[in-house]
Amino acid sequence: MKRYFENCTTLEDVKQTYKKLARDLHPDCNPNKDTTADFQEMQRQYEEAWKRCGSTHKNAAGETYTKETTETQ
Repeated sequence: MKRYFENCTTLEDVKQTYKKLARDLHPDCNPNKDTTADFQEMQRQYEEAWKRCGSTHKNAAGETYTKETTETQ
């Protein structure tokens, strides 16, 4: 099974990776190929990554820090 978000360490990484994967895997963007199962698995892993990285952020200098957030998926 492909691990879509295993290299993500911050919430910003998760968001950036999700946007790229959503464009690549969304069934509406792939009319000649059935990507539904891949997209659903990516969604499931996205939710796990969000929970894992949700309070870890990256500042403009590229340094990571932890803070509680009220941001939702």
